[in-house]
Amino acid sequence: MPVERIKPVRNNLVPNGSESLRNKVYDYLRGEMDKGILLPGALINLNEMSERFKVSKTPLREALLRLEAEGFVSIRPRSGIIINRLELEDIRYLYEVVAALEAALIDSIFDKFHNSHVSLMEKLNVEMRTAIGNGDYVAYDKPHWDFHNLFNELSGSALVQRIITPIRQRLWDFPRRRNHQQWELMACDEHQQITEAIKNGDRSEALRVVKEFHWNFTYNEKFIRWVYFPAA
Repeated sequence: MPVERIKPVRNNLVPNGSESLRNKVYDYLRGEMDKGILLPGALINLNEMSERFKVSKTPLREALLRLEAEGFVSIRPRSGIIINRLELEDIRYLYEVVAALEAALIDSIFDKFHNSHVSLMEKLNVEMRTAIGNGDYVAYDKPHWDFHNLFNELSGSALVQRIITPIRQRLWDFPRRRNHQQWELMACDEHQQITEAIKNGDRSEALRVVKEFHWNFTYNEKFIRWVYFPAA
C-alpha cells in the first residue's frame, strides 16, 4: 500500500500550538487507517508526509510515537514506519488483556453503580440492537463504545483511559472489520447479562460474564477468525 494514497489536508492542519498540531496529525492518520486508506503493511515516508502536510517533522514524529505506543505502527530505523498487521495471536493477547483490565475495572467501581447507570446501559443496549436490526453498524458503534466507556468514566482514572482505550480501538476500529450479526447480538446478550448482574448487586456474575464470555478469546474465536481474517 503506497503512501501516495494519503491525501493532504493542508488547511486543516494549521492549528495553534504544537500540541494541537500533533493531535491533528494523529487524528488524521487514525482516520486514514479507520477508513482503510492506510492499510496494515503500508510504509509511511516521513519526508513525504512532512511535505504533504506542510509541517515540520517534529509533530509528525510525536504523532507517530503515540501511534507506536498504541500498537498501530512500528518505527524501524532502516525500514521506516510500517503500519502493523493485526495477527490472530495479537488478538488473543489483546482479548486477555482487556478481559483482565475490564474485570478489574468493574470490580473496583462496582459500588459506584446507581440506577441511572443501569438505565443508561439498558438504553445503550437497546440502541445497539436496533442498529443491528437495521443493518446499520455505523450506528451500532457509538452505543457499543459508550457502554464500555462508562466503566472508564466511573473509575475517574485518566491512566485507565490511556491504557484500555487504544486497545479497544485497535480491536474495533483498525482495520475496519466486517460485522457478523450473530456475534453482535451475542455481545448485546452479554451486555444485558452484565447489566442485570450490576442491577442485582451480583459482582461475581458480572465479572464471570466479562471474563468467561464477553472477552474470552476461545469462546469468540470462530467469529474472530471470520471477521478479521476473511481470506483464511
